[in-house]
Amino acid sequence: MVDIFTPEQRSKIMKKIKGRDTGPEKRVQAILDTLSIPYTCQDRDLPGTPDFVLDNHPLVICVNGCFWHRHDACGASRKMPKTNVSYWKKKFRDGAARESRDRDTLLMMGYAVLVVWECASYEDIMNAIIKITSKI
Repeated sequence: MVDIFTPEQRSKIMKKIKGRDTGPEKRVQAILDTLSIPYTCQDRDLPGTPDFVLDNHPLVICVNGCFWHRHDACGASRKMPKTNVSYWKKKFRDGAARESRDRDTLLMMGYAVLVVWECASYEDIMNAIIKITSKI
């Protein structure tokens, strides 16, 4: 199937996709603020630039969009762009491999890694954060 957009139009569309301060990230931020847990956002000194690094706990929180990070549990990962399928398959595969490497490196550095999916409810996210911070 041929893309209905020119490369310039497609590029303009893709540039509008937010990489930070997304709705799911704002939910996590609100929860951390409610729980009075201090954190740092987007720490570029750590592998994968985790969305949140807790200041008083060895914990990083990665907020993943279900489509982009291929969340099997909610079904968003079954959607595949209809054009340039081989490009997208490689992009998703390479992204998953990079995330796995980054997660392994963070674990070796002594961090716990909590992955929060875009589809997760406020309550589920809060409970996961409370549970994991009480253990470390």
